[in-house]
Amino acid sequence: MYFTAPSSAKQGDRVLITVNGLPNGTETVKFIAAGNSGIDIVNASGGSANFMISLDLSGTTSIEAIAQDKFGGTLASASHSISVQSTAFDSRRLGMGGSLSGITQAVVGTMTDIIAQGYGESEQVEFSASNADMGWMMPQPIAIGGSVAASVRLTTEGLATITATFKDKLGNILGNASHSIQVTADPAKHSVSTGPRLGMGGSLSGITEAIVGAMADIQATGYGETTQVEFSASNAEMGWMMPARISPGGSTSASVKLTAEGVATVFATFKDSLGTILGQAQHSIRVTADPARNQGPTDMASLMNARAAEIMKRMGNKS
Repeated sequence: MYFTAPSSAKQGDRVLITVNGLPNGTETVKFIAAGNSGIDIVNASGGSANFMISLDLSGTTSIEAIAQDKFGGTLASASHSISVQSTAFDSRRLGMGGSLSGITQAVVGTMTDIIAQGYGESEQVEFSASNADMGWMMPQPIAIGGSVAASVRLTTEGLATITATFKDKLGNILGNASHSIQVTADPAKHSVSTGPRLGMGGSLSGITEAIVGAMADIQATGYGETTQVEFSASNAEMGWMMPARISPGGSTSASVKLTAEGVATVFATFKDSLGTILGQAQHSIRVTADPARNQGPTDMASLMNARAAEIMKRMGNKS
């Protein structure tokens, strides 16, 4: 008995082992492999038998072939060794076997197709992705020199990388290719990174001076994507204010009662349709006392003179 098989191979190869010169009466051959494990019992034909093994592990793989009669008895045996060379992932050359193409920039949430182009003997491609979602991808058949597409959802900000492993019809790896996409936040949904800024999102306008007890309307004008505004006030009275709707580029107003002397301030927070804060604005009103309600002279001499005059008047009336 003798083998027809390579004495060396690369990790990832699939190798056909043939044993020849089987003794008369051989019905089956039992193959047993160690190093890269495998076992099979195959029928003998024409004095030979075949066994296919996948060399997934580096090192030495030993294969023993046992010729058996129709009762399973051993007629003869032989062995063969294969030296399997390690093939690290990074030594599989990018671009050998095929290439990838597609968009290079997108916003979070985008769905896009990545095209795999096969070279040479590539007949299947396996996709995977990091920092993106492809679901569970089965190996895809690809015509020699043809192409196939896979869909990917860009779920996270940063760099998304799609990787393809190209293989021949026996499953031998021919090469790898990768494609990167820079993923940024959707500007329409992105919060202002530095926090709400005064004057951004909208503005406020109205009177700047009033007397205590006055009611004033404050006008809010929205900018850009502003669709709602929330009012509040200090040193003034607005009651309980619900967020007010505002059309993009439009305006709305709120009433405020000026209850105390000093400076009253009205605040507005502008938001988009998703509730993201776009900015804030504020408007100040100087509040003074009502002149009509002011008392007359308040110095001590005037008060004493007025009091004396009233007493003299009453005494004159009694006489």
